[in-house]
Formats: sequence, structure tokens, C-alpha cells
Amino acid sequence: MISHVALPGLGLAFLLHFNPLLGGGATLFLGTLLIWQLQKNTGFSADAMIGVVFATSVAIGAALTPTEDLVDALFGKFELQSSFAFAIGCVAVLTIIVFIFRFKDELNLAIFSPELAASAGVKLDRLNIYFLLAFSLTVLVGLRFMGGLLAGSLIIIPATTGRRLGSNISQFFWPRP
Repeated sequence: MISHVALPGLGLAFLLHFNPLLGGGATLFLGTLLIWQLQKNTGFSADAMIGVVFATSVAIGAALTPTEDLVDALFGKFELQSSFAFAIGCVAVLTIIVFIFRFKDELNLAIFSPELAASAGVKLDRLNIYFLLAFSLTVLVGLRFMGGLLAGSLIIIPATTGRRLGSNISQFFWPRP
């Protein structure tokens, strides 16, 4: 899961005593770019590349994070927000919402038929990096309260459930021979 890519940055932030979200955000951004480049260069799926970067990030993050801060990095810590942090969070959420509404048709087409999307003029590489960045921003918004493990779970589980339900419904209406 891409949320675990934030762990090395969280660990460094705890070690160097600066804002953990800055460290987590930096490694999320770098990890997202790494996943995108690996996917482009190898031809493997984004899921496979996320798995490779995920395993490496968890190992590095666990090694770097001080023991007393590891629980906060993995499970989050509820703290009161400053007005500035709240405003930044609102801007991030609005950015994600605008992205979803702006690219919803291209995303749907690319998910169900990348070949059709490419023939319709959708730039799949560009759309993929935008999606990965929006996904990483979504994780970053939840990172403060939920930590790396829970933020990823609360994004992946509903999406996986929705995809499963969606395929069951489509099979009901259009059974395969």
C-alpha cells in the first residue's frame, strides 16, 4: 500500500524533530514518482510496483523510526490542529475533489479499457501520475490521525469492496458464457 511509503519520512522526521507530515509527505511524493517510473520502465502493473516500494519502505521506516514513535507512525495520533494546518488540509481535500470531478471520465475509461482510453486520446502516463499523486495526497491528509497502516486500509478496503460488488452486479446483468 502506498501509505507505507510515508514511513521512512515519518521516521526521519521523528529522529530529526521536525513535523512528521512534512517527512511523510516528502517520501510519499518521492515514492509515488518512483512507482510511476518503475511502472513505465518495466511494464509491470502499478500494484506490483507499489508492492516492491511498499516492502522497501516498511523496512527502512521501521529501522529509522525511534521505538517510542513507531506506534504513532503506524497508527496515528489525534492532536488538535492549528488554523493553518486545518486550512492546508481543506485545500488538499478540495484539490482531490476537483481532480476526481475533472478526470472522472478519463479514469473510468482507463480503468475498464486502457486500449480504448488510449485510442480516445487519453494520455495514460499523465493520467496515471496524476492519479498516483492524488492518491498519495489522500493518504497524506489521513496520515496525522490514522497513521500509515490505518490510512491505507481505509482507502483500499472500500475501493476493493466496491470493485468486487461492481463486478458481481455486472455479471448479474451481463453473464459471461
